[in-house]
Amino acid sequence: MTLTILFIVLTGISSYMAWQNRMMLGKAMLIPTIVKNKAEWHRLITHGFIHRGFWHAFINLFVLWMFGDLVEEVYGMRFGSFGPLLFAVLYLGGIVAAALPVYWKRQDDAHYASLGASGAVSGVVFAYILMAPTSMIYLYAIVPIPAVLAGILFVAYSSYKDRRGGDNVAHDAHLYGALWGAAFTLALDFGFGAGITEDFMDQIGAWFR
Repeated sequence: MTLTILFIVLTGISSYMAWQNRMMLGKAMLIPTIVKNKAEWHRLITHGFIHRGFWHAFINLFVLWMFGDLVEEVYGMRFGSFGPLLFAVLYLGGIVAAALPVYWKRQDDAHYASLGASGAVSGVVFAYILMAPTSMIYLYAIVPIPAVLAGILFVAYSSYKDRRGGDNVAHDAHLYGALWGAAFTLALDFGFGAGITEDFMDQIGAWFR
């Protein structure tokens, strides 16, 4: 079993359990005021393993399934025996990286709460974009768009929607998770000399040859 499948199974099971147990749901959600006032720091992680409903969970876990195994495989090839551990840090770190800025910004907002794996999934997708920037990602499973362009549009859209607000979606968490995935993968590439950056530039350069 890959780590991707393990995360999917764990998140699916814990989300289902939370739907059946409102107390569990309440104790796992990211509620910044409670984190601040009661030091319940576990919420920075646990919120990433629960979802508000079936479709919320399905979309996140489907996207993770589409990209996670590919990124995990490349991590294994590029970083050797460290690959599985580093992929786990990529995913779990994405949950925390998406949560911390939200916590700092919302720690005095008594009405704010969030949940879901979107930040971690965004991190995995952006790691994939670095590895295969010219591959096609199908928007809404219909419209083909180069991965690097999809990433640029995602950042622009998330930034715009975060500033505008009002739709009850944590666009800032999506954005921070995506930036974490790209930054962490680049840092590993420079540290290990794995060649991901060189391959990225070669693939982009091939467009202009």
